[in-house]
Amino acid sequence: KQYIACQSPLKTTCEDFWDMVIQYGITKIVMLNHFEQFNHQNDSAHAQCHRYVPMNQNGTLNFKRIEVQVKKIKYYLNNQLEVRLLLVKEANKHFHVHHFYFNNWPRFGTIDSQILIDLIETVNQYGELAINSSSPLLVHCSSGTGRTGTYIAVDIIIHLLDQSNEQLATMNLDV
Repeated sequence: KQYIACQSPLKTTCEDFWDMVIQYGITKIVMLNHFEQFNHQNDSAHAQCHRYVPMNQNGTLNFKRIEVQVKKIKYYLNNQLEVRLLLVKEANKHFHVHHFYFNNWPRFGTIDSQILIDLIETVNQYGELAINSSSPLLVHCSSGTGRTGTYIAVDIIIHLLDQSNEQLATMNLDV
């Protein structure tokens, strides 16, 4: 399994972000941060992530030559996880991407370990249904390090624990 870890798209990088999704044939994006971070000290909010996906069903966003439309939204894990089926169009090409928006992992904070395991298992189950399930899993939080790295590390550990001893003896791990 391959991963792409990145920071959240900025206003100036959204088109580049979608170019990367298209170039690598990404079928799943895991978003572990909010679009805005609220500051309780001065009652203000600042953007952590530019809106690169529409929030509502049938909503559409355009980034120059790329169009992103939400076809369906489902909710899991007591509404902490929103799964959007996106239709991504560029010129004559179009394909589907599942966008997993987990909205309950605070910046510089932790979440319950069972919720993290359930989140990973939910994302991985969608992967079994994907046509291009060998494509990298794109994971991001605001900076692309803390929550993103934790998610990827736990996903790898779960995968390793699921392997038999014989498979583990022949497995190469490149970090």
